[in-house]
Amino acid sequence: MIAANYLRFHRADERTLVVSPANSERRELNRVIRETLIEHSYVPGPAGSTGYWSIANSPEPSVGTAQTMRGDVIRFTRASNRIGIPKNAYLTVEAVNRRTTR
Repeated sequence: MIAANYLRFHRADERTLVVSPANSERRELNRVIRETLIEHSYVPGPAGSTGYWSIANSPEPSVGTAQTMRGDVIRFTRASNRIGIPKNAYLTVEAVNRRTTR
């Protein structure tokens, strides 16, 4: 039911916060919500994906982290007109430029 409500708010482009008192519950809720978003084509499936990052909630990756992001899915919670990415876009990291990664 929580995943269904999350999907409803996501479709309406409304921000949603799901709070859970225990880590085990949080992991299960994240799994079910992610499966629901994949099922409805809002998030790419797990093929080749090793992780999921939300740009608004993640610090700028370090060199070690950035180099391991290939295949990860990144959600842009804000639009970037400079590089042409719309708000709430999901993109998969295909390559990392190791020379420019800080």
